[in-house]
Amino acid sequence: MRIIYTIISVFLLSYSAFASTLEDAKKNLYSQDMRVADNARMILQQLNAEESLLEALGKISERNIRDGIIYSLGALKSQAAYSKILDIASKELDDCPAAILAIGEYRSPESLSALETLAKNGSKIAKSAIWIYRDTEPRPDISAKDFDMLAESQKVFLLGTVGNMPNLYDFAYNYQAENKRVALSQCHGLATIDSSDGKYAKKIVEIAKKYPDSKSDFAYALAAAKNSEAEIVKLIKNSDELGIYAAKLRGCKEAEADILNLYLNAKDESIGKMCADALQAVAMSKTAETLVANFNSIKAKDLPGGVKILTAALARLEDSQREAILKKLLESMEAFDAPHKAAASKLLK
Repeated sequence: MRIIYTIISVFLLSYSAFASTLEDAKKNLYSQDMRVADNARMILQQLNAEESLLEALGKISERNIRDGIIYSLGALKSQAAYSKILDIASKELDDCPAAILAIGEYRSPESLSALETLAKNGSKIAKSAIWIYRDTEPRPDISAKDFDMLAESQKVFLLGTVGNMPNLYDFAYNYQAENKRVALSQCHGLATIDSSDGKYAKKIVEIAKKYPDSKSDFAYALAAAKNSEAEIVKLIKNSDELGIYAAKLRGCKEAEADILNLYLNAKDESIGKMCADALQAVAMSKTAETLVANFNSIKAKDLPGGVKILTAALARLEDSQREAILKKLLESMEAFDAPHKAAASKLLK
């Protein structure tokens, strides 16, 4: 029963974080800032939010965002969107490379046939898509010179799907993006490539450092990257916001001790708040035991955050651990002032 309770508690907390990220992305998809909207689109794609993207396709007229949505629906192999995407591809041909590349993402005999028809009708992008998606090897490597001739939207789409194209791994790893939008797509694509040594996570960090004011954007890619825990912990040890954001998004339990240490010793209030948010996603017994042992030392203004962290941490523990920690809190309450007693009472309910 205890195990079931713990599993349910962790699930509910994870679901809450997922729901918050989903709702934020759904709202940001309609932002007037193209970069905000485009990042939200990539997040929704990662969350498999087909319904939200499909709804937006019928509402958003801004071409760059619309094209991104088209491609994401193709990447998700949305059957509900296929005929709409094919209709756009047939009408606009190379004026909408996203639709053509999206058709290729379905990777079916029907979609391959559609690409061949589009190629016959004059689409150069369709010819490239057939080369990319046809299941034949080997394929020649693409050169930086060829890639730089593509439109920005085409670069975004190709880099974002590099996980499906092993022949482009090295190219995507070494590519120098000309702006943040392309770099973000490159990082999202690198995040999908498996690597036991965290090679691609390291590269994402390297790219993100070129955009120091956009760490929260790049954190989504780092959080999703294969075997990124070591890089996230390293960043947190250096008080880097990118690592804190990524740890929260990933629910990186390996980073608990370092986030807790940074939270307790943060001189920068904004860093402290970020750590508090991240601890709600990763805190376990170490955090619970440390905060309870020092509960009376928590500043009054930080008590609401401390209660949230402890609530999340305690919910992840087995009954025996939770009861032992709460017993220590109860035994200490006599020495608390009124605000600390009130906060402790919330945890003891």
